[in-house]
Amino acid sequence: MSNDANIRMLPLGAPPPGFDKLKRLKPDHPLVAKRHNHDSGQMKTTQIQDKSSPHLALKVADWKKIAYTGGSCIRHDHQQIIGAGVYVPDTNRIHHVNPNGSNITNTIHRAELAGIAAAITHEYFLIATDSENSMRQIRKQIRYPELHTYHIHHNLLETIIKAIRNTATLSIKFLKVKAHTGIIGNERPDQIAKHVAKHPEAADTGIIMAGHECNPFHNIIQLATSTDDPNTQRPMIDNGNQSQPYQP
Repeated sequence: MSNDANIRMLPLGAPPPGFDKLKRLKPDHPLVAKRHNHDSGQMKTTQIQDKSSPHLALKVADWKKIAYTGGSCIRHDHQQIIGAGVYVPDTNRIHHVNPNGSNITNTIHRAELAGIAAAITHEYFLIATDSENSMRQIRKQIRYPELHTYHIHHNLLETIIKAIRNTATLSIKFLKVKAHTGIIGNERPDQIAKHVAKHPEAADTGIIMAGHECNPFHNIIQLATSTDDPNTQRPMIDNGNQSQPYQP
């Protein structure tokens, strides 16, 4: 088994690292700061006024019910590979997602969008991502779809929007989380995404490829051709009684 599959997990229901910092201290609990005095060589203790607010609360009451998504783009064997993942702490459920990117669509942006698309497909209504760009692209696809006509991830954005509109309650919410700050819900899908990137056969969810042979612009006709190709027919100009190929 690959080392990527041996991912360290916290016990089910355990808070993420740093979660204890949110607990409020009792009003009669003094806050102190210890500082070393280089002159005397002794430790000096100073009491600090507690300025914390007792009215602070989590923005999301139950963080374990959120579906956290993530994407990964890494170099492996001199190739760029991508993968995506979804993780739900409450049920410890994970989804390995294959973004099916290639050529110009083989990017981290497609990986992040693939994770979000998979979460919506599996009918999660509270979705968190650390990709602000993905959230902006989804919002832009909803408000100004005509601006994404020639976007390389146009088909994937369309899939996300159709899935949102086909939900029964239309109550899907997106949350932005900080990246690489030790949040277990965010770190876990990133690890899953890296594992899928290296082992695409482990994917249980796949994203439709972009166009014919992974080319999102397969249905666009090029009106201009290169004159460097000897097989390209060049226009003819009339120079008196003689016709000769036009030399650019």
